[in-house]
Amino acid sequence: MNEIQAIHDQFQELVFRMGLDHLMAKGKDHFDDESVAAAKISIREQEAKIRSEGKIPFMTAAFQDSILDCAAALSKCNTIDILRFVKHYMHFDGDLKLTIECKNCGKELRDEDGILVNGGFEDSFHECERCHDDATEEGSTILCECCGGYYTPNHVKEDGDPPCPYCCD
Repeated sequence: MNEIQAIHDQFQELVFRMGLDHLMAKGKDHFDDESVAAAKISIREQEAKIRSEGKIPFMTAAFQDSILDCAAALSKCNTIDILRFVKHYMHFDGDLKLTIECKNCGKELRDEDGILVNGGFEDSFHECERCHDDATEEGSTILCECCGGYYTPNHVKEDGDPPCPYCCD
């Protein structure tokens, strides 16, 4: 994911979206009837070779054919519709890392809505406005008057003046 984020950061949003669309559209071009048929022949040849060596293939030819048929069917769909479907209906390991939620109430936050606390530390988290106001009032989140950073009491510099972990002595 980091490499995709780096590419996203390298290009303007419009260029990134169009590049992604172009990548998928060009890839979809390879799923015409002839290339699918040729791939299925290659699958059968590979399976025969594996079986002739006395091995059992990890995926059967029929299973691989099904994957090709599915990909061929998807290749006829609109790229944006495919991306929307993936975004809304498919879940992958690590997806929670892409979603920013308030640590206290679990509300899903947009970047501009959440307040980052302990930024740069392993225990960093985000708070929504309401929970952030409560946390600063009760002292579980501290605002540095000098630098404007937010941190928790476990990051207070013991003998520091100021006690903020972000400010230099």
